Amino acid sequence: KAANWFEEIKTGIERADAFVFIISPDSARSIVCRQEINHAQQHNKRIIPILHRELEDETRELLPQVIHSHNWIFFKEDNDFDKNFKELLKTMDTDLEHVRNHTRFLIRAREWEQKNKHDDFLLTGQEVTDGDDWLTEGEEKEPKPSDLHYSYIRASKQQRDRIEAEK
Repeated sequence: KAANWFEEIKTGIERADAFVFIISPDSARSIVCRQEINHAQQHNKRIIPILHRELEDETRELLPQVIHSHNWIFFKEDNDFDKNFKELLKTMDTDLEHVRNHTRFLIRAREWEQKNKHDDFLLTGQEVTDGDDWLTEGEEKEPKPSDLHYSYIRASKQQRDRIEAEK
């Protein structure tokens, strides 16, 4: 039963359009929080760090590099909550169509992967073209498509090409 809760967290991260990480001394020290960050990073999720409580230097060093490499939004008690909340919403809404497609294709790709890459779970019809277009555009955007995105959409294109060749 203990392993199931973390699988639920991973599924939630995969299905989310953005991964918001609340920075505090407790989250910086947390092994589980680092695992969550790693999972979000593995799937190239948009990561939005929020500083809730200030860190000491030694605690700050515990945070993964991916957290340091993003601009933090400040939500400490002495910060302007309304202003920073608007900044958070703006960040989450930036290039929303790309981010939603990132999530949509990731969910489909993970299902394909979990079903032993069975052809029945590949994209079909217009979805293949949409996925291929999204990959091309996504090379210049954040979050970038993951290796799983590429494998899934490439397999979908190969399946489509095989079916068309058989006609």
